[in-house]
Amino acid sequence: MTGSKLDDTIDEKAALLSELAAMLGRYFAFEEYGRLSVEVAKDAAGGLIVKDVVVDQLVGDEGAVEKAFSSTEMHAFVPALARAVDTLCLLEGADLALVGGGTFVHADDAHGVARVAFLPGLVRAPSPSFEQRCDEALSAMRARAAELEVTLRLTPAAAAESDMVSGRVVFSVAGTPIAQANQVVIGSFSRPHRSWVWGGDNPSLAPEARRRSKALLDAIPDRAPWEVSTPGFATDEPTAWALAAWVAHLGGMQAIFRVGAGADGFVVLGLSDVERASGA
Repeated sequence: MTGSKLDDTIDEKAALLSELAAMLGRYFAFEEYGRLSVEVAKDAAGGLIVKDVVVDQLVGDEGAVEKAFSSTEMHAFVPALARAVDTLCLLEGADLALVGGGTFVHADDAHGVARVAFLPGLVRAPSPSFEQRCDEALSAMRARAAELEVTLRLTPAAAAESDMVSGRVVFSVAGTPIAQANQVVIGSFSRPHRSWVWGGDNPSLAPEARRRSKALLDAIPDRAPWEVSTPGFATDEPTAWALAAWVAHLGGMQAIFRVGAGADGFVVLGLSDVERASGA
């Protein structure tokens, strides 16, 4: 996408969300909760239908929400909401049939002004445990990545060759091995589906790799977070990366590494015992 087309897309998305913000507040009592997930599908004739609407993170007046959702005005606005979700998914490059709808969330712009943001897919609110510790985990992983770049020249640009049975990975630059480590497939992000799947629940992985991933997740002492007990769920790319960092940090892993899968998404490896490659 060229710069001008990207700018046009951003402007169109911002204008639509600005218009929706007022409508969501007026018809859906959006100020009373954190996010609104709207499941949208197409009927046999190709028309858009709203299959379900779910309120998450209630912070205000539940009675106001119930009143809004029982009003004729809200129901009259539902078809327009379906069209908006379809358009926003298109602007985000997401296939409505694959992501199943979209989620509206509260957000602040760069100047701290409240606005409405949109996520393709039916994205649940993060658990408090993850939300409270994700910044800490990301900071720790960034620090370790910086250290490995200095000591071993290991950067995100390195090529990774993994043995999913043995759990070993070798990193190379321009065909020359520079580092090696033990690895665990923490999980994978599907860009077309806007979803995250833990490695232990990925049927395409070798059984040995699934066992290592499952053991990492099972070792997390806090079982309250819904993320650790949910095999796969809708999310966005930054959150998927943060989830991997969070689990790796809790599991005492040395680093995380992203293995790209082109337009399909990426896999995140958790690394331990990172050392210089033999002969490097």
